[in-house]
Amino acid sequence: MTIIPVGRLAPGGQWDCNMLDQLFANKLYPTGLEFRRYAGYPNTEGAILIVPGRYWVKVMHDIEDAVASYKWLLLIRTGDEEDLFDVDQFAAPPNTQFWIQTPRRDYPDARLFGVGASPHMQILPAVPPTKNLDVFISAQDTHRRRRDCFNSLDGLDNSRVHRTAGFTQGMDPAEYVACCAAAKIMPCPSGAVSPDSFRVWEALEAGALPVVDSVSPVDGVTDYWSRLFGEVPFPVVTDWDGVDWAAMLEEWPANANRVQAWWTQMKRRYVDWLREDLETLGAV
Repeated sequence: MTIIPVGRLAPGGQWDCNMLDQLFANKLYPTGLEFRRYAGYPNTEGAILIVPGRYWVKVMHDIEDAVASYKWLLLIRTGDEEDLFDVDQFAAPPNTQFWIQTPRRDYPDARLFGVGASPHMQILPAVPPTKNLDVFISAQDTHRRRRDCFNSLDGLDNSRVHRTAGFTQGMDPAEYVACCAAAKIMPCPSGAVSPDSFRVWEALEAGALPVVDSVSPVDGVTDYWSRLFGEVPFPVVTDWDGVDWAAMLEEWPANANRVQAWWTQMKRRYVDWLREDLETLGAV
């Protein structure tokens, strides 16, 4: 079997690479391929290269020089919800395909994907527990979109609404995962720049219904989810004050089941993308 090299530029250990880690470990969905990981640039004829964009935007030419001799390249830009690392300005080898995480504009020739779930979701129980918690959120209250979301949840029964002091300063991971697994609905207000957040994907992994934000708190852009997926089966909120939590709970579990079926198809689609791109590039 052909072994596909996967290089990763520093810094490592970023949560937004967890979904890619699962993909290349054949745990997201089986790929039928084998991958070998490298820190930095693989000394091979071609490679998959993961670039944390915001850390490398000022030294883009260093990457260009390092990959200039590659016969094929699949460059995956991560860690850049501000969209600083513009792949349209990157002098790539002729045989190159791009994957873009959390895009803030259209990239017509690239594959677009989201931030993914955090690594601690890997401790989800193999057998899903009974979902006995109606609504669960544990998040920072750092901007207007999040504040509006929290306000819309005031007074809900059988819910756990937790404002945290800062990123990674909330619940113990095991407790957090247990709450996700027990939740029927998980509100997912916007991240700091993008409407995307780890919480959306944690809800998907936990079998909860994600209720996602349509609006960026930075510029008010509202087309993120349609850019990423086209139509989506989960609620996309423009006005948190108008969310009817009771109606969503009345429709549960049918609404959550539709989302789970869609998410299974999406994980297969990421594998299909990967195989198709590697075959087109001549890597397999």
